[in-house]
Amino acid sequence: PECLKHRVADWLDKGCAQTNDRLWRLRRRGRACPVVVYAGADDRFLPSKSEADRLKKAVAAETYVLPGGGHALLVDPERLNLATALRASKLYAPELKQKAFDKAQNAVRDFVPPNATTVADTRRRVVDPLRRLVSPVFFSTLEDGSVVRGLEGVPPPGSKRPVLLVGNHQLFGSDLSLLVDEFLKEKDLLIRGLAHPVATNAPSLNGAGGLGGPRTAPEWWADSQPRRDGFQGNSGGDTFFQTFGAVEVTPRNFVRLLRDD
Repeated sequence: PECLKHRVADWLDKGCAQTNDRLWRLRRRGRACPVVVYAGADDRFLPSKSEADRLKKAVAAETYVLPGGGHALLVDPERLNLATALRASKLYAPELKQKAFDKAQNAVRDFVPPNATTVADTRRRVVDPLRRLVSPVFFSTLEDGSVVRGLEGVPPPGSKRPVLLVGNHQLFGSDLSLLVDEFLKEKDLLIRGLAHPVATNAPSLNGAGGLGGPRTAPEWWADSQPRRDGFQGNSGGDTFFQTFGAVEVTPRNFVRLLRDD
């Protein structure tokens, strides 16, 4: 009984009173302090949903009321990836977006080619299964017009002579990994692509996080059954295309690749 009394009286009544007083002082002083609230819509212990609404009005909090979420919301790793949620919030999204923009601006200059371990791992997981499935064959044309099997007819780039490779790819660019790997194996040359913004995590496609009030479930909250494939959403890392040198297709990046790479 004493423990229950302590938790109900001291934790809830006295704790809420002190918290409300601090919130009132912050609001009165007009201090801009970013606040993010995650609340479970199905909390059976406390009125978390209504409290999230109140905090949104009291301190202009960015609130997420997560459907199916209970009282122990933050210790539900099967459905909530808190790190991803925080990166998407207004606490960190502007900073991360700026970093992504700066990285994109220098993507040509700062690119570090993948090491042998990364190439071998990608070949094992991605390229080799695709080779077994479709059995690709490569042909090229020599200077005398004869067609040969392989990439012998593709001229090597020189110090002042860039080589532009133009072509069409299959649906979703699934064959690009084969093309990149073939150049690596036969000519020890890493070809760098001009890719769609989606394939390069382009800053132009990155939002600044949610800035409104309660909303439907965001992408980082699994509000139905827990996922069993280990997927936890976009971690902010490089895509396959970025790992192997692709940059967002823009006129400036086109010039930079021809000039600097």
